[in-house]
Amino acid sequence: MPSKYLITGLLFLFSCLTFQVNAQEIPPVNRYSPAQYKAGNQNWMIDQDENGWMYFANNDGLLTYNGAQWSTYPSPNNSIMRSVKVIDDKIFTGCYMEFGYWETQTDGQLAYTSLSDSYKDLLIEDEQFWNIAVQEDFILFQSLNRILSYNTKDQSIQAVTDGFSITKMIKLDNDIFFHAMGEGLMKLEQGRAIPVITDPVIKNSRIAQIIKRGDTLFILTQQNGIYNWDKVNGIEKVIIPEVGNEPGIYSAKRLQNGMIALGTIAQGTIILNNDLEVSLHLDQSTGLSNNTVLSLFEDERGNLWTAMDNGINCINLPAPFKRYIEPNGKLGTVYTSIKVNDILYLGTNQGLFYQRDGENSFQLIEGTKSQVWALFYYDNTLFCGHDSGSFIIEGTKAVKISQVPGTWDFRSVPGQPNRIIQGNYNGFHLLEKSNDTWNYSRPITGFTISSKHFEITDDLKIFMSHEYKGLYKLDLDATLTKVIKAEKLTEPAKGKNSGLTKFDHDIYYANQEGIYKFCPDAENGFEKSDLLSNLFNNGQYVSGKMINDRFGRLWLFTRENLIQISDGALTESPQIKKIPIPYEEIRAIGGYEHINALDQNQYLIASKDGYVVFNTSITDSGQYSIGLTEVSRSTRDQTASFGMHLNNPSPLPYKSNQISFSYAIPGYKKYADNQYQYMLSGIHKEWSSWSTQPNVKFENLPFGNYTFKVRGKIGNQMTGNTAEYQFRILPPWYFSRIAIACYLILLVLLGFLINQQYKRHYQLKQEGLLKKAEEKHRLEQLEKEQELTKLRNEKLRQDVSSKSRELAASTMNIIKKNEFLIEIRDNLKNLNGNPEKKVRSIITSINKDINEEDNWNLFKDAFNNADKDFLKKVKDRHPNLTSNDLRLCAYLRLNLSSKEIAPLLNISARSVEIKRYRLRKKMDLAHEERLTEYILSI
Repeated sequence: MPSKYLITGLLFLFSCLTFQVNAQEIPPVNRYSPAQYKAGNQNWMIDQDENGWMYFANNDGLLTYNGAQWSTYPSPNNSIMRSVKVIDDKIFTGCYMEFGYWETQTDGQLAYTSLSDSYKDLLIEDEQFWNIAVQEDFILFQSLNRILSYNTKDQSIQAVTDGFSITKMIKLDNDIFFHAMGEGLMKLEQGRAIPVITDPVIKNSRIAQIIKRGDTLFILTQQNGIYNWDKVNGIEKVIIPEVGNEPGIYSAKRLQNGMIALGTIAQGTIILNNDLEVSLHLDQSTGLSNNTVLSLFEDERGNLWTAMDNGINCINLPAPFKRYIEPNGKLGTVYTSIKVNDILYLGTNQGLFYQRDGENSFQLIEGTKSQVWALFYYDNTLFCGHDSGSFIIEGTKAVKISQVPGTWDFRSVPGQPNRIIQGNYNGFHLLEKSNDTWNYSRPITGFTISSKHFEITDDLKIFMSHEYKGLYKLDLDATLTKVIKAEKLTEPAKGKNSGLTKFDHDIYYANQEGIYKFCPDAENGFEKSDLLSNLFNNGQYVSGKMINDRFGRLWLFTRENLIQISDGALTESPQIKKIPIPYEEIRAIGGYEHINALDQNQYLIASKDGYVVFNTSITDSGQYSIGLTEVSRSTRDQTASFGMHLNNPSPLPYKSNQISFSYAIPGYKKYADNQYQYMLSGIHKEWSSWSTQPNVKFENLPFGNYTFKVRGKIGNQMTGNTAEYQFRILPPWYFSRIAIACYLILLVLLGFLINQQYKRHYQLKQEGLLKKAEEKHRLEQLEKEQELTKLRNEKLRQDVSSKSRELAASTMNIIKKNEFLIEIRDNLKNLNGNPEKKVRSIITSINKDINEEDNWNLFKDAFNNADKDFLKKVKDRHPNLTSNDLRLCAYLRLNLSSKEIAPLLNISARSVEIKRYRLRKKMDLAHEERLTEYILSI
């Protein structure tokens, strides 16, 4: 087994060699770069497990790929991993001074178990294990020096060969062979190495691979070419002219179809058919990552994997699609094609090219250089629409029949087999057949707009679609000389990359709004077809170009699919078939898409850099399965994440209610995306939209039981299963059983308290009603008492008023009487000549009457009846007041003036003022406070 220095030397040697092959139709190639899979550049060996997962021995360790996610598991000692082999449910690997196996854990991750740790003394210094094979109960690990055998029954390890310089260990049928430098090809029998081929050529050549072909061994060496060996004829060199004498083979693989794939040092991958002819050659110029192929592996679906010096490639050999890329750009961009007899014609922007069956290269037809727009086969004649005019193609020669520039396309005239109308840059022109020869006849006048897409009805009406102007309906005269009426239709509207075609005798128009069918009885002439228009839903529209092939099938292009429409065999509805090839992979020119039937099942699609061929009869009949690759949970704050058991998950704590799912379909098609739909029962009622994202995360899930479901499809092929994952999120602590029991107890207590409170409330309400009734009764009684009091008060007021009137009358009588008596007294004093004695007696009687205490007492009683307890209140406030002071207070209470008080006190008004002043002082009134107002306020 060569080291990296040997590989470098071989690269230099074989870079000097040339290997030429004409342009070819190559299958799709998926290229995976180190940047994509995030591991080392070099990959040394490949294998696949029963689930379809891929495993690679990579410079950085064990690299895995499931169709969606890449994962890298470093080797135990961080050395380069040289070999990998899947045996049952274990992945055995070998690297520097180490070998063992990996097993899938419950969380989907791989864990390593070393087999060599217990046998370190058995290992040779710097020993690396480059290959692994299985034979019965033994697993064989091959290094450059020997082969070690691991007994799976008793777990013992021993060396079955020693003392050899081994370049390759090979398993053929149930036999183990190995090549030892200087010894030849050896076979292991009963633990012993038996020589098989000892020819000097084989002894001294590094063996890349040995393939059994019947009774012959097909021996591929790294530097000395290819040989056949059998017991009768011995060694015989095999020369493959297209490959050369020394192709620099580093690896090889017998494919399921019997072909042989060669991995070379400097020329990429070569596939030989059963006749040992080159069927396919792929290198960096035709799609590989580089030209050094270190290992080859064919997966269960026939894809050829190449472990490269820089990356990983997956060649979709079974794919129905193959791309033709012209290596030097001579063809240019293909616009149209047709196959007539054994010649394939391509119309490109560089001219008209042809290729005969069995040839690999295209040749330009003389005189057709420049843009070719259309190829039209009619009446056993091939017409070519060209930028410079119109041609008839006879085999590999072109005959120009029209000088009118810019022929877009041709259509035969219904009912007139000797006439063809061609659309040109400046309108329409007529071709006619005369004496079995087609010739240009004349222009059809009356319409000069560029006419790229057009169709003719049975009643000689032309429908023409112009991308920027819209859809036209033209009426021709009977002689096809002129357009007698040109009507621009308002509906359907014009549209980018709009298209027009005739299918099954009906005319169809397509734009970004949908697909319309011409119906003469319709209001606008065209009716929208909901069935066909649905093909453009969800952003699928890229072009309205429609092509009707010679087998009566209508073709459309959408973003994700190539659409084939044909008449229904048992129903009136058309049959629709979706072929999963993304529009971007076709690399077509928008509005100029082209597809042509080479035969019943073989089609050619034009592209910018060549063409794509596909076979509709090739289908992927095998079912795909989808599986969960990882389930993880994380806390709400995203501070911790944990992998979960893929089969028997434990209930999740409520704080870990962020759940992530990763899933994959182990499908490796280039032209068909892996898409997924999921649904989480308990949250979703419908499936999600299709997505290429192979994972989903659910956040803040409420507690409960859930079932996660995911299904997938590759292209339009659904997976045969739906992956399911059941899990449970525990309730938070406040919803635990203990908490719920506490809540029930609290609820019972709360119910009891509420009941007691209700009773108390009812009791209080009753008491309140009773109190309210009592209060009402009390208020009624009070109102009655108040009414009685009011009546009493009214009576008292009347009594007081009466007493007051009496008091006032009494007072006025006293005042009048005293005034009268004083006046008499004063008059008597002034009498002259009267007897003094008599007068004096009268005066004494009058004075007695004026000062009589009984008058005061009478007044006092009347006053007290009118103003109860006034004199008592005054006496209580001012105990130092005399009876005369109280009398003055009483008169002031009656609001009498000093002049009115004077007669009552039998003194002068001035004396009253003096008494008032003295009373103020006794009462200790402030200067600003009026005496009368104070007396009235008491």
